[in-house]
Amino acid sequence: MIIIDRYSYDNRLRTVHPGEKFLFTVLAFVLCFAARSPVVPVVVLLVMFGLLVFGAGIPWQVLGRLMTVPASFILLGGATVVFSVTLNKSPSAMAWYVDLGGLVVGVTPSGFSAAVGLFSRSLGALGCLYFLSLTTPMVEIVWVLRRLRFPALILELVTLIYRFIFVLLAAAEAVHRAQDARLGYSSLRIAYRSLASLVSMLFGKAYHYAQILYLAMLARGYDGEIRVLDLRWSVSLRNILAIALIITAIFLLALLTGGVGLVGVHSGG
Repeated sequence: MIIIDRYSYDNRLRTVHPGEKFLFTVLAFVLCFAARSPVVPVVVLLVMFGLLVFGAGIPWQVLGRLMTVPASFILLGGATVVFSVTLNKSPSAMAWYVDLGGLVVGVTPSGFSAAVGLFSRSLGALGCLYFLSLTTPMVEIVWVLRRLRFPALILELVTLIYRFIFVLLAAAEAVHRAQDARLGYSSLRIAYRSLASLVSMLFGKAYHYAQILYLAMLARGYDGEIRVLDLRWSVSLRNILAIALIITAIFLLALLTGGVGLVGVHSGG
């Protein structure tokens, strides 16, 4: 079981209505992209991580490890936006540049502003994603989407894909362990060959497990629709008020720091 799925079943916000967590996540996500100021997504990220650490009881070390890989991709994406390349010998529009023998690489104020916005919004959206995924199991997220009348075909595909993540991880781990026991990674050349063999075997195992899963579903009465037990939850007025308070505070912050582009509202000045 991957670490995200484990904490989604074992956290202090596990018993909170999944619809409340879903609503809070969606509203915060919209504010991340609607606010014109990069301050708002950063605040959203801090709020989400604060709720995860102090509310859900997720260790901050776990959040740090989970942020490492996506944050590196976000940094690379921001770097491609912040730097501009031109053949102009006198790039007056650039605040800082380096002349590499006729090829000028520099930073423009507009590019820097766009990179900051991209970086902050991506981090804020990532915080929203981690809040929902670390506090709510996938089966409950699918339940919420089903209540929102999402197409049944899409929900079934989501359920099966999520299930096969664990199937493929278990198969890859078993194959890797067998290869390692046979010194399949004793050198770089052998490791590349073992990795290619692992990938090719994984496709065969995935097809085999898919057939087994389909036969198991047929044996349990599958007729084209995956049916699960309907979950029963009670809505908490205290949680609704807390969500309204937090979202209103973030919205007011957005108004004070530049406005909200989604609805065309601007702060004065």
